[in-house]
Amino acid sequence: DLAYSIPALIIRELYVRRHMGVFGLIVLGLAYGVFNEGVVARTILQTGEMLSFHNYSTLGFNVPWAILIVPWHAFFSILYPIAIVHSLYPGESGKSWLSAKLCLGLGSVAVILGSIGYFSIGTFPPSPWQFLIACWVILVFIALTSVKVPQGPRLLSEIAGTYLPRAKYFFFGVLFGGIQVLSFIWGELRFSILTHLILVGVPYATLLFYVSKSVTLQSRMLAFIALGHYSVWAFLMTFIVGVSGDPI
Repeated sequence: DLAYSIPALIIRELYVRRHMGVFGLIVLGLAYGVFNEGVVARTILQTGEMLSFHNYSTLGFNVPWAILIVPWHAFFSILYPIAIVHSLYPGESGKSWLSAKLCLGLGSVAVILGSIGYFSIGTFPPSPWQFLIACWVILVFIALTSVKVPQGPRLLSEIAGTYLPRAKYFFFGVLFGGIQVLSFIWGELRFSILTHLILVGVPYATLLFYVSKSVTLQSRMLAFIALGHYSVWAFLMTFIVGVSGDPI
């Protein structure tokens, strides 16, 4: 899917070229989340039936859903895949894959395809062009802040001879994912936006605090956290589609 692969390649290239840390990479992932769910899929503009987050609206945006899904993409679509690839191919972790011209060309393709996707969905929000422009402005602003935030630890390949208690990190990811799944239940409880922000933010803040204790972060450690986190959501999606029959 070009909506995932092209932005992920560009973000990885920025991460490598600018020698960014994990926190800067996550901020770029947040910008991607706005691109995916605000421009391509347009779910954060859906204030009607949207999983358990129906009939929420603040200035036309489904804010509680955005609070959940935008950081979700930062981890699931950007940070985790990069950590897994760097873990599997440690020799490539610090290498540039794309030229500046190719990045610019692929970025232009992503903008065009994303905007086409925005208008390909049948039901439009009020003032669709204004919402599209607003999403792009928010996206660019978040991306620009990625170089201003404290960068945190760098993702490094595993040091030869070191031992990683991989089950520990896998089950940490399972626990992280299990707590996060509760976010769907909270949507039915009609909490305030601030409460949603706190409930969704606590698991991420816990993981980031855990990560921030290291000057460097081994990509294999994060890869096993990712696999645990992925497993929980894979089970959830299988349950929703295969058992309940509800659409994703």
